[in-house]
Amino acid sequence: MIKFAVKEFIEDRELKNISQYTLDRYTRTLNEFQQFAAEDEILNVEDLTGNTIKKYLLYCQNEKGNNPTTKNSKLRVLKSFFNYLVECEYITEKQNPCKKVNYAKEDIKIEVFQPYHIKRAFCSNLRP
Repeated sequence: MIKFAVKEFIEDRELKNISQYTLDRYTRTLNEFQQFAAEDEILNVEDLTGNTIKKYLLYCQNEKGNNPTTKNSKLRVLKSFFNYLVECEYITEKQNPCKKVNYAKEDIKIEVFQPYHIKRAFCSNLRP
């Protein structure tokens, strides 16, 4: 069952002494995912598919208002979780539903310094 696999994964991460922040993020994301799957009447890890993962990410985008960066963060958690399940032989590599799910494109905007920014920075250093 998904809920027992999540509990075991969280305990494994605690044993590996990951930060409390990361542990909280794993817990929140996996509990949310577990609830989403349960609403779709999916209770067993073996029944999860790539389609389930994609539907969950769309739910996060459309219902929860998550931006691409947040969705990618959640997908990273799911990939870690399913890689753990493969490692523990609960599922095979072929059954890993995250295997073919790609990260969303993130629009990263880098502000460029304008000439007046540079001038102001240099001129302010020259004053006594």
